[in-house]
Amino acid sequence: MRILSLWHYKQIDDLMMTTVNDSMDYSFRKLAEKHDFHLLSLASKTYPYFMKDNIKFYFVKTPDELLRYANNIRPEIVLLNDFNEKFNNTILDRYKGKAKFILYYHGGDIYNNVATRWREISALVVAHNFQKEQLVAHGVDKTKIFINPYGADINIMRPNLLLERIYDVVYVSYFNHYKRQQILIDSLRTFNGSVLLVGHFKDNPYLGGSWLQERIKQANDLNKWDRLTFVSWPCRDRISSFINMAKIGFFGGGNHESGPRVVPEMMACGLPVVAFNDCTAVKTFVTNETGWLVEPHAVKLGNLLNSIISDNSSIIAKSLKAEKMIRDDFSYDTMANRWEEVLNSI
Repeated sequence: MRILSLWHYKQIDDLMMTTVNDSMDYSFRKLAEKHDFHLLSLASKTYPYFMKDNIKFYFVKTPDELLRYANNIRPEIVLLNDFNEKFNNTILDRYKGKAKFILYYHGGDIYNNVATRWREISALVVAHNFQKEQLVAHGVDKTKIFINPYGADINIMRPNLLLERIYDVVYVSYFNHYKRQQILIDSLRTFNGSVLLVGHFKDNPYLGGSWLQERIKQANDLNKWDRLTFVSWPCRDRISSFINMAKIGFFGGGNHESGPRVVPEMMACGLPVVAFNDCTAVKTFVTNETGWLVEPHAVKLGNLLNSIISDNSSIIAKSLKAEKMIRDDFSYDTMANRWEEVLNSI
């Protein structure tokens, strides 16, 4: 089967530099083992055509270039994404009636992305059930909608019994206001434990270095440096080492998050997770059995963390269930198999 996937240049840059960046990249590779898989990206730079892991990569800057490559490929299946409506419409217009379309939703207002053309799409793949409910509420045929959230590479993200868990809490994320590390730092006024923050500023055009300057001032004002550690983001296959240095994980993203991939990664390493209750997407993973939900408020967060670290038996019980959930339902292979199910359904 000839498959053409439209993707986004940031993911392509990651794909070029790393082995496997996330479960979506892994799924692409697994699809390419069975199918003739072509990937076209709206590129930020000019790259030559190349092939990697059976995937044929092309980088285009205009809809005309997109059509030129697509005409040579003559796809049977087109994977659309929600990043570039103009490119999606271009390929829909050209191959309507000639190919079947699958839209993979990543973020933004999901209904607006498909409101006018969903009837032309054979399947819509979303990350969470609440997104499916949004679409159904707007009249989209529920039989077309498939749920496939981010997963974890359980061969890399796994408990490491050789590492001492010297931190109480770890948070792995980009350093910016949207991830709300500032609330976790401020919780140290109440929380008596230690915090490890792992992150970086890569591809963050919004805040630059101002975020770190503000957080350093915040920590200085709190005078909590003995219990707060910043670590620069390592390559993805090293992140598990830092996760395994803590007892519980934390996730501070809000409702703008469609795929909090670090949450299943922390859980795969055997960490139950504390998350804010205003993030709907995180509730796919964080339940009463695998973690805790709390209001995005520093004092309430600090009080909860104090309660958690004083009850080691609860941490152990939730840890075992968190790891089992990811291994059973959210491994990379499970995510890739779900993509095959989508293809077979159309």
